[in-house]
Amino acid sequence: MIQKSKKGELHKLFPTCVLEVQDFLTQQECKDVLQKVKEDKKNLKKHNSLLGNAATTYLEQNFLSKLNSAIQSSLLEVGKKYSEIIGFEIQNTFDGSWFNIQNKNSSLKKHNHPMSTISGIIYIQCDKDSFNTYFHNPNPMLNFTKINKDTESSVDWVAFKPKIGTLLLFPSWLQHGSNFTKNKSKERIVISFNII
Repeated sequence: MIQKSKKGELHKLFPTCVLEVQDFLTQQECKDVLQKVKEDKKNLKKHNSLLGNAATTYLEQNFLSKLNSAIQSSLLEVGKKYSEIIGFEIQNTFDGSWFNIQNKNSSLKKHNHPMSTISGIIYIQCDKDSFNTYFHNPNPMLNFTKINKDTESSVDWVAFKPKIGTLLLFPSWLQHGSNFTKNKSKERIVISFNII
């Protein structure tokens, strides 16, 4: 006798959460930040994660301190809420902040941000030709399996289209980059930061 099949319960284990906050900064706030970027261009340097005509102020590590304190407070407030959602314990302090300028035909290597808990980016200047931000599946065993359909469990990467003023928060261990895609816009500018 064949038993009737029973409906099972699907448990989605170990999700990776990326928080997207559109219009985190207003158009005017982005213009104000761009003015600070222009003033701080003297601190731009090459970095191993940036390929082509691109530079960063990563070595300075304090760009957010040059901005309106309300922006810093808002970032920490959202960071705290995000940490509560994902269950990470944080001191809720910045552990570095910088900006990247990527010109036409530059790209960003896949990388993560070690020694911090939460990382984030804010798009300050971009357009339809700016490369997407790609987050890569952190499951190291994924390539052991033949994939016949992209799902949230099997997809190799997920892309976020940049939009001026948008904030992305993610676990610092999550690898991200341009996925070998070259920037086609004249200038793509983002603020990057870490929270511990």
